[in-house]
Amino acid sequence: TKLSHSRIHNNRLKALNKFEESINDESKNESYWQEFFTDNDWIFGYGLNYQFLTIKSDQPSYGGEDYTGKGKQRGDYITKTNSASLKFTVLVEIKKPTSKLLAKNTHSGEDIRYRNGAWLLGREILGGVSQLQINCKSWQEEAENIKNRELMQKSIYTVMPKGILLIGNTKEFCDNHEKLTSFELFRK
Repeated sequence: TKLSHSRIHNNRLKALNKFEESINDESKNESYWQEFFTDNDWIFGYGLNYQFLTIKSDQPSYGGEDYTGKGKQRGDYITKTNSASLKFTVLVEIKKPTSKLLAKNTHSGEDIRYRNGAWLLGREILGGVSQLQINCKSWQEEAENIKNRELMQKSIYTVMPKGILLIGNTKEFCDNHEKLTSFELFRK
């Protein structure tokens, strides 16, 4: 048992080192990060309101297509909460850690202060949140479909699924209390 725990611990340390090395690498795209999180799904259990999540499916279809097959919505992961009796779906969308969390002035490249200590959030974070909200709505509607209920198993429920957006790096504004406060209030 000790050897097994030691191997798990060492593998997780290696994964965290790889994460540290990769987080600022602009060449790492969303596919890279999806593969990284698929290989290290244990990460989803830490710091997420103490709900441990298990990946149920990667690249799931949330529906949303019309009769021609257009408009199909795909996400990065459908996960499920882990408990002995009831499990609930949680959708996860991944963006790059190099995505900017705050809006930038196109001329100066500086962050945009909105007013009264509030900072304007970036296009990618706002787009990611909108995408995730639409995905959650679509999956809620699709979860009523008998085929999807059977695929997800009867013990996994969808009730207004929670959405988690992995995006950016808070180092972008950790030196500025107003920026950090704006982000944290939005996040909550």
